Amino acid sequence: MLRDSNRFRGERRILEVAEMLERRVLQKGMFSSEDTVAEALLMGLNRDDIVDRCIPIAARSLGAAWCEDDLSFADVTIGSARLQGLLSVLAPPLHNENNDIRNPSLLLVIPEGDTHTLGPHVVGAQLRRRAASVQMLFAPSTDMLGDALRADPYDGVLFSCSRPQTLSGIGKMISSLKHSLPVAPPTILGGLVLDLVPNPNELAGADLATNDAVEALRYCLIRLNAGYGSKKCRETGPRI
Repeated sequence: MLRDSNRFRGERRILEVAEMLERRVLQKGMFSSEDTVAEALLMGLNRDDIVDRCIPIAARSLGAAWCEDDLSFADVTIGSARLQGLLSVLAPPLHNENNDIRNPSLLLVIPEGDTHTLGPHVVGAQLRRRAASVQMLFAPSTDMLGDALRADPYDGVLFSCSRPQTLSGIGKMISSLKHSLPVAPPTILGGLVLDLVPNPNELAGADLATNDAVEALRYCLIRLNAGYGSKKCRETGPRI
């Protein structure tokens, strides 16, 4: 009973912080990401809870309000951009200045035409908080993606997809990678499309389809141990 009570209080606190974030990102005038994060932390949550739970809840609430015509497109756009700005405070990019090759290096691809970028940024923040180095690549062609991987090998390529129409293009990219690279990194499909159509990975052909950042990272590390991904990391061996 005590455990259930604590869980209820924890869920209530998450909703309270999510509501606070929504109010702050919709307020008129100046907005401070640092002050908003500080306020959320003072309410008793840790950074993981804010990234994993509160920001997605606030984002869904903004989207629902727009669908109900309670918010304008401009309000939702500004609010989403501000939520995205919180991530730079909560999980800044990991700069591998010391060339620490033990940290997994991941490439997060947002296909052409995908305008829902908050979700990929949340995933990027979740991965960075787990010591992964994450780079984003927006709207690449198949050739551009191949060139990027040949120039800077990655330990995994994650495709964020919000539109079913994009799946075939992702499938062509994945097929090209598997046929053109000596050792193709693991490929992972995620995004809203997983909830929009049945079996979206039949078109994409990724090695894994999931919206769980931890599962995606674990899969890349398992494949890395098996000899897939960045050559430098294979020589040293990653941490799991």
